[in-house]
Amino acid sequence: MKKDKKPGVRYSIFTLLLVIVIIVTGMLVYDASLQIMLFIGFMLVIPLTMAVGFSFGEVETFAYDMIRKALSPALILLAVGALIGAWMYSGTVPTIIYAGLELITPNYFLVTTVILCIFVSMATGTSWGTVGTAGAAMMGIGAGLGIPPGLTAGAIISGAWFGDKMSPLSDSTNMLPALTGGEVYTHIKHMFKTTGPALVLSIITFHIFGLRYRDSEINQGQIDSINSSLSEIFHIGWIAFIPAAVVLTLLLMRKPPVTSIFTGAIIGVIVGVVYQGFSIESGFDALYNGFSIETGNDFIDGLLNRGGVVSMLDIIALFIFAMGLGGVLSGSGMLGAILTSFAYKIKTNRGLLLMTIVVTYITNMVGATITFAHVMTATIMKPLYEKKRLKPENLSRVIEDSGTLASPIIPWNTSSIFAASALGISAVEFIPYSFLTYFTLAITIIYSITGFTITSYDDNKNDESTELDKKAANN
Repeated sequence: MKKDKKPGVRYSIFTLLLVIVIIVTGMLVYDASLQIMLFIGFMLVIPLTMAVGFSFGEVETFAYDMIRKALSPALILLAVGALIGAWMYSGTVPTIIYAGLELITPNYFLVTTVILCIFVSMATGTSWGTVGTAGAAMMGIGAGLGIPPGLTAGAIISGAWFGDKMSPLSDSTNMLPALTGGEVYTHIKHMFKTTGPALVLSIITFHIFGLRYRDSEINQGQIDSINSSLSEIFHIGWIAFIPAAVVLTLLLMRKPPVTSIFTGAIIGVIVGVVYQGFSIESGFDALYNGFSIETGNDFIDGLLNRGGVVSMLDIIALFIFAMGLGGVLSGSGMLGAILTSFAYKIKTNRGLLLMTIVVTYITNMVGATITFAHVMTATIMKPLYEKKRLKPENLSRVIEDSGTLASPIIPWNTSSIFAASALGISAVEFIPYSFLTYFTLAITIIYSITGFTITSYDDNKNDESTELDKKAANN
């Protein structure tokens, strides 16, 4: 191969497939961890990229530039780990669980969970913050009611991600219109046409699943036993809600998530010392190693013993390896060569929209973050949408529907990894129940095929005048 720093399509596909085969083989055949297989894949693409003509320093720069983008979510992860440990220590989560078991029934628990997480995410603009706070509490309540943890997590994720996408405070909701050339509120309104019906279908589905547990083996005596155990360990009262109120207030004030979350963790330690009567030493330990207690009740121990900065370190390693791999594939031009070779062969609007879904899933899986998927897909597909005179809200909506909302069902994606860690279960358990993702994808495909709700600059349906419209009219 001529070393001209322009990887061909065939070579790029070979490299990508080789990495995927090695990672999958290691995990399925040899039961290796995803972290070590991603690291091996990362190391493998270095010489393959250098073979095209790049120096080691250039390849290193590709990786480090992408890894640098993972530092912000990594710090949020560490802060959330500290927060979960501190909120167990302060009695915040146990108090929410106690109240939830008193007020919520299995019949309506899942629907209640979806709606609660929608409101929290819309108010704060962060799905991750919702999962790490309200989500962690709802997992405890669901366990007490006998609801399978994967089903509860699916309801949490569906509500948290829908609220995030509908919130004008969300980072990704603001970023995509900027990348595609649209407006934030136009983007939200257009996105609701797919995610709105998907949410209704999701709520109906969760309600049907909830009805299956109305005759659950969990009885009032068992719920009383759980609450009795919690009240013996913690003081249950409104003071325990102070850390949660502080975090919610800071996020509503648009303070940085990492400092808001960590402030809530510190307030949790203070409440744990002053209100719960725990030692300051155990408070610092809860921040770093997670809350730990031995009650003799395996259920209660499993419910409470979680959190801490340490619990997020495996995820941080995954962040670094996944982002490094994606950075090399992107920076070297391999990923762009593959996607562009397919994208520019598209002849119809239907094909363009469907191809955008495919491209978004590919970039989401390769880059392992929604930011990578957003930037790559928008950059590649935007000129094609402009060429076909499709309005930018079409592109931004498809990327959200098949990128942001799909991130929890890709096990190695940072969103999925975070949710699994924060909720204390494996991603495999909640992926089948992430109903909002599947319903949204189905509706997006139907709209793409039929052209329903797809807007173009040739339409005269109450569209605002744009510069492109004016130029077309003058010509």
